[in-house]
Amino acid sequence: MSHFSPQRFAIALRNDVLAQAKLVGISTLALFVLGLLMHLSNVRDQSKNPGFFAIVFVVALVPVGFLFASLSWNDMHHPLGRFHYLMLPYSNLERFVSRYLLTAPLYWLYTVLAINVFIMVANLLSDALFGLTSPGLALDSSTVVFSSCLFFGLHPLVFAGAIRFRNFALPRTVIFVFLLVIA
Repeated sequence: MSHFSPQRFAIALRNDVLAQAKLVGISTLALFVLGLLMHLSNVRDQSKNPGFFAIVFVVALVPVGFLFASLSWNDMHHPLGRFHYLMLPYSNLERFVSRYLLTAPLYWLYTVLAINVFIMVANLLSDALFGLTSPGLALDSSTVVFSSCLFFGLHPLVFAGAIRFRNFALPRTVIFVFLLVIA
């Protein structure tokens, strides 16, 4: 299999989404509940500092996104999972593109959608409990644009570190990049 097949790529992408769906779903739910608790406890102070949702977006995109990308190739390094990884009928290019799309542009889109749902629920709850709402997230704000550029700029390094390093991929990648910058 040396050529790119759209049918095999679609199956690879579907399998990667299904393999990560449980982890992403549980993580999203946990961050959702934690964010709601933080929002409801500080809703009165947010009228003075309206950047809460931008901070939630940055945290959900950059550190959580990098953690997600660093875990994307764990099946290749797992002693038992690597046999399943090697036996799937996909080319390496199809695997690579599938996981790159899943951990970069599709993750960014998922984060934007999840944050907008979070904003709607948080504002509904705070309006029902306190009669207060907070301004939503503007995708053209400087914080969102900068964090998106940072995410897409550093994602290839984290993604390459996930491929290269067998365990502790994210800390090893950070150390490697730091040493590379110093050199």
